[in-house]
Amino acid sequence: MHQEERGWLIEGLLSDTREPMLVIGRPGIGKTMLAIHLAYALATGSEWLGMQCRRVTVGCFFFEGAERSLLARIEKIAQQYPDPGDNLRLEVGMPFKLAGKVDEVATKLAGCQVAIFDPLRYMVR
Repeated sequence: MHQEERGWLIEGLLSDTREPMLVIGRPGIGKTMLAIHLAYALATGSEWLGMQCRRVTVGCFFFEGAERSLLARIEKIAQQYPDPGDNLRLEVGMPFKLAGKVDEVATKLAGCQVAIFDPLRYMVR
């Protein structure tokens, strides 16, 4: 498949061919904020870092920091985007081991074109 024939979830960055994208870095540099913006941009078909996103259904599992603080950050970012409606499914709370809950996670992600886990390290230890 030639690059120009690909469909893009994020223009020129992430194709719709089920390629994984990892955002990795040391703690405290803004990966969670980046992931929240990414989720809203994809769920609303908005731009993300100057690149157009296709509107898709996004499932998110956020476990970083205190739940109340995280929810406040999500609410603040949400105000910058159109309403995603049913295109954004958010799970915020305590981390869990993915191995023990694969079926539950798969059910929650059914119909989602994108899944975001932040941070993944708690789920795979």
